Amino acid sequence: MDKLHFDRTDYSVVVKNRAPPPSSWKWEIYRAGRSNPVKQSSDYFHTMVAANRAGKEALQQLLDVMRIATGEIEDKVTDDGKNAAAVALGRMGGKARAKGMTAKRRKEIARKAAKSRWTKR
Repeated sequence: MDKLHFDRTDYSVVVKNRAPPPSSWKWEIYRAGRSNPVKQSSDYFHTMVAANRAGKEALQQLLDVMRIATGEIEDKVTDDGKNAAAVALGRMGGKARAKGMTAKRRKEIARKAAKSRWTKR
């Protein structure tokens, strides 16, 4: 059986204005010839550039997963058996998430977490 080949040019990232400001931008990934997105962001972004950058990263991850699933490339695993890509994302996850939030939103999350911790006691 021939291996499936996923070409980067078959997919595109589209950034759309989906909500009122300040965080109004979302990315969607489309496959050529399809009218519905293959994947879309669950988060809103402050700028079109930030949404586009995140969409391109998501597209690269999607293509990597498809290539691993079809055997086109081998999954990268660290010495302790963890997925190297997941480890790298985990390292930058909180910082990247915080960078995309307003100070007001970060305070809301911190208040909710503190309230949750203290109500358990």
